[in-house]
Amino acid sequence: MIDKLYLTWTNKPITVSARSSIHYFTIDDKLRYTSFFADFGPLNIAQVIKFCDLLNSKFKSEDLKNKKIVLVSGPDNDRRANSAFLMCAYMLLVFNLTPDEAYQPIEDIAYTFEPYRDAGYGPATYFITIKHCLQGLYKAIKIGLLDIDSLDVEEYEFYEKVENGDLNWITKKFIAFASPKEHGKDFNKKILYSANTLDGIVRYFKENGVTCVVRLNNKLYDNRKFIEAGINHYEFYFPDGTIPPDHILFKFFELCETNPGSIAIHCKAGLGRTGTLIGAYLMKTYKFLASEVIAFLRLMRPGCVVGPQQNYLQR
Repeated sequence: MIDKLYLTWTNKPITVSARSSIHYFTIDDKLRYTSFFADFGPLNIAQVIKFCDLLNSKFKSEDLKNKKIVLVSGPDNDRRANSAFLMCAYMLLVFNLTPDEAYQPIEDIAYTFEPYRDAGYGPATYFITIKHCLQGLYKAIKIGLLDIDSLDVEEYEFYEKVENGDLNWITKKFIAFASPKEHGKDFNKKILYSANTLDGIVRYFKENGVTCVVRLNNKLYDNRKFIEAGINHYEFYFPDGTIPPDHILFKFFELCETNPGSIAIHCKAGLGRTGTLIGAYLMKTYKFLASEVIAFLRLMRPGCVVGPQQNYLQR
């Protein structure tokens, strides 16, 4: 990919001597995608950053300064695609390449990579590619929706866990999260705390400038805890797995354009309906293509936008 950086796939063990001019490494067992069903990627933004940090450390190593660096991955579809995406994302983020430039080294073999599908249980009807992921990432950075340097990987990986809130910041404007319930654990961990209870969610939102919550699913909690804490709460229900009716979409747009703080949005899992509304707003406001916004959403919160919701954004 540059004179010193290479990518290969094999299911055979590689052995090299200490004097070899090549340094092989793998991330297959360290950076893995957690699937919902038949989906297999892309890897999330925290994993992308961790990969960039790892590769940067290798380039800075005195022991490796005269060696070629080769990422070795397994030959199965998910590992091939995800390792190729990581390498291209590294080129885009660290060497400041455009999506086309970062993608160019693998362009001739792009047809061999299985495209990414949604997290739904039905047949896949819409796909995104490695290039779409690069385009979505690049656009979000260029227009200021994503600041890689300020993203806290530890915090991202803590709060994305179900037991700690199952929430992700998509942009500074939006949090996507799973519906909280009335009861659950609440405990301390370093300076982070579980946000999987209503009290934990309210506390986290108050400390992070969230001024309103939008619920898209059936009621699983009493919204008065948000309201009593000074956080506005809106009901924009529409059925699970479906597309938003126009009146819901327009009400959501109006809220986004008039609300002064950050907005936290959830459906039951915080993936399909939630991702669709956020994606529609980003397309309207920042002129994302559907493929770009779906890719970006899944980098920030894997599993976003499911089934017919993908085709809805595309139309």
